Amino acid sequence: MEADFTQIHNPSFYFSILNKLKLDNLQVKIEALNSLSNLLTYADQDRLNGFPLDLFSSELLELLNTTTDGNIAKLSAQCVFSLLEAHSRSTSSLMKYQVLTILASHLLNCKWFEASEYCLKALHVISKYRANDISFKIGIEPFLKMFDHFTII
Repeated sequence: MEADFTQIHNPSFYFSILNKLKLDNLQVKIEALNSLSNLLTYADQDRLNGFPLDLFSSELLELLNTTTDGNIAKLSAQCVFSLLEAHSRSTSSLMKYQVLTILASHLLNCKWFEASEYCLKALHVISKYRANDISFKIGIEPFLKMFDHFTII
């Protein structure tokens, strides 16, 4: 299913998604995260010209850091990964909001495996641009912790 790009240059489109992410209704948050995920999956930097990068970075990481729901964690992590893939300035924007600490926390706790997989993918993308930050701020332990969850053959 491809995203609907007819409203992509309308700032109110982005803010409607952002407002839904801030609501207490779990189902509304899931729908908003799905919409954002579709948008980011099929978008590129040109299409995301007016995208409020800092606002979404802050909100996605806040959701990922505070959620008690596995679906929200998975979708938030997926959106962080998709944002990194879609927008070249997203790495620096996410770094402002402690992305490395939050992603590492999910890898170390591994409460929801699918969310941890997206966190690992996001860290891989960040490592292309900010490898030194990863080594200084979180080290290698979160990556090694993922091996604990593989079945030994």
